[in-house]
Amino acid sequence: MSVDELEEGFRAALARRPVGVAVLGVRAGGHALLVPLTDVASASLRPPMITVSVHADSRASEALEEAEEWGITVLDDSAGAAAALARVSEPGRPLVGQDVGISLVPRPGDAVLLEDASAHLVLRTAWARPAGDHLVVAADVLEARATGRAGAQVHALGRVRPWSPGGPTGARRTAGDRPVRGQG
Repeated sequence: MSVDELEEGFRAALARRPVGVAVLGVRAGGHALLVPLTDVASASLRPPMITVSVHADSRASEALEEAEEWGITVLDDSAGAAAALARVSEPGRPLVGQDVGISLVPRPGDAVLLEDASAHLVLRTAWARPAGDHLVVAADVLEARATGRAGAQVHALGRVRPWSPGGPTGARRTAGDRPVRGQG
């Protein structure tokens, strides 16, 4: 199997694994840096820790190593969350103005959190290690809360769809399914 075939097969295999979509938010140079993530994992309950994976050459990798704190917003199933995800997934978007048209939770510090959320985490980087073309970041959880909103944005088979616990199967299909343009 060639390297290209392996990478294509790997991507196709993992695309079949449904995962919730989150947005990493951090203040960088006085601006809100917002990055869509599909790889957020619980690493430890005691103490509470998570891991994320971001492109090694991205603005996010540098910001996560330098910021005192950063945030993860687990998106809810609302139209506002879908619109925010579409905005932060635009390729080549500049750092300045990434949060235009997105409702943010007012708070002090470097962590940036979106309003359209089912959960918020405020984190501090514990360590970061290179992994191929990505950086794996482990973080201590400083704050964690469920917002009381239900649902999520879920990535599966190369598309993002809102998911709500209200249906008989738990899933709600809409005509607004969107392709994912990028990750971390």
